[in-house]
Formats: sequence, structure tokens, C-alpha cells
Amino acid sequence: MFSIIVPVYKVEEYLNRCIESIIEQTYSDFELILVDDGSPDNCGRICDEYARLDKRIKVIHQSNQGVSAARNAGIKISTAEYICFVDPDDYVLGDFLMEFFKAIENNKPDIVVCGFTEFNKFHKREVIFYDVDVNIIKKNMILYKWAPAVWNKCYKRRLFDDEVFPTGHYMEDLYLIPSKFLKADIIVCVNKSLYFYNIGNYKSIMKTMNISKEYDVFLGLKRLMELQNNIKISNEERIEFINFIVKFARKLGYISVVNKKLSFEEKEVLLNFLRDNMKFIRGNIYIRISEKFLIKRLLNGDEWFCKLYLSIRHMKLYS
Repeated sequence: MFSIIVPVYKVEEYLNRCIESIIEQTYSDFELILVDDGSPDNCGRICDEYARLDKRIKVIHQSNQGVSAARNAGIKISTAEYICFVDPDDYVLGDFLMEFFKAIENNKPDIVVCGFTEFNKFHKREVIFYDVDVNIIKKNMILYKWAPAVWNKCYKRRLFDDEVFPTGHYMEDLYLIPSKFLKADIIVCVNKSLYFYNIGNYKSIMKTMNISKEYDVFLGLKRLMELQNNIKISNEERIEFINFIVKFARKLGYISVVNKKLSFEEKEVLLNFLRDNMKFIRGNIYIRISEKFLIKRLLNGDEWFCKLYLSIRHMKLYS
């Protein structure tokens, strides 16, 4: 019924917990595909040891190519009707697959979404999804009201027949998952927290942000704007989303002017987006005037002003 794909790279301290949470599932009809993406620690050996003990486990060893290539390698050899993705520093509850199975038996969906719990040593936050209307679910994803994470979901394998994870991007979920939701006819939410998302791993992509990764987020958000043409949303909702990206792009623009880490072409894409979308800025008169003033200073390349603004707002200057 399920292929569970886990990309593995430099997660030795978390990997046993992740694998144990999967092999101890109350629903046992699954294969676990562990993709050792050239991990330099003991992760590869740990994967092989589990495979020797459990015939449901397959291991792929490959040179380091990134998480997208690792997931794609898992998809390529998967054999089940549905695919799940679990990150190696996370874990799942024992009835993770059983709850998915129940939803599939009752609804025959293309995608099932479950709730999740963010956690670290000091914090836990539970997020549950209750939506039942497929159009509302798609709208929440395309408007970025739901984070487009690949985990906490299962997908019909056929959704990956024509498009897999893009390589060369840091935010591969943001590029791929919204389009999968658009292709789905039936989407079901399981209103239980079954996935535990580790926000305490300071080696993860989200904890090691830099300007290249921020720029990749910007490109992903621009792609969401294009996908919005495929669903019914109001003009107000579209403008609200554009406002969100404009503020994100403006902050990124200040940083790019100061540290000069983006290429000329990348900076032009960013600045052209701001130039083209100033007209969509909404808010009271003070907000509209101040936002347009700040963007114009950025478009003029006023480096001293960008440095001043970043220091006043205490914004982090990514490397």
C-alpha cells in the first residue's frame, strides 16, 4: 500500500529514532526506502543494518546529490500505490500509516494530509487540519496559508509520473507540492497530529538560511503566483498575496544590495518584480507612501540607505 521514502544525509543522531518509528507502525503493508545520499558519517551503515533485520527495507547508496535527487531515487524504485516522505530527523506516531489507510479505504483520495507537531527541547506546537472542501484545501496551499511541506502527507504514486522534485533548488517542496495539490481530485485531511517535525536540528536547511536560499524562496513564491491562475481566488486574495511577496522581496533586496552575493541577473529579477508590483501595495495612506518610498530607494541602489534600514530593523545580513 505505501512506499515510505527517507533521504539520509548527516543525521546520525536522529536516524535510529526515525527508522524505529516507521518499522513499528501498526499498519505493516509498506516498504521503507532509505536513500543514503553520500552521508560521510555512519548513516549508511545504520541503514544497511536495519535492512538486514527487516525485509521491508530497501537501501540506496549514492554520491551526494542533494535531497531532491535522493527523493527522486526513492520514487524511481518505489512499488506501492501511495508514497509518503519522512525527513530523517523527524519521526511519526505508530498509527501514522493506519490513519492514512483508513482515509484511503473510505475516500480513495489522491492526497491525504495529517496534522503535525513542531518540536524541540523547549517547545511543542500542534497543527491540525480540518478542511473538507477540496477547493478550499487547494486555495490554502496556493495562497501559502498552508506550508507546502512534502512530509505529513501521502500521495498517489501516479502524481509523480510526469514531475518529480526539481534539482538545483533549496526549497524543492515549495516548487513541487502545490502543483501536486492542483492535480488532485480528492484530498482528505486526517484531523490528528501524526507527524513530529524537528525544528531543533540546527544543521537543517531551514536553520542554515543564506541569501541564495532566501532567493530560492522568492522564486518559489513567484511560481505560486503563476499557479494561482489555475484556481478561483478573489482579487483581494491575490493582492494580499502579492503584498506578502513584495515585503519579502524588499527585505531580500536590501540584503542583496549590501552584501552583493546575488548575481546581476538574480538581482534584476528581484528588482523588476518590485518595480512591476508597486501598484499592488495596499494599506492605509502611510503604509502605501512609506512602502513605495522604501522600494524606490532600493531600486535606486542607495547602499547607505539599505545599510541604515537593516541596522535600524536589526535584520540579519545573510552570507
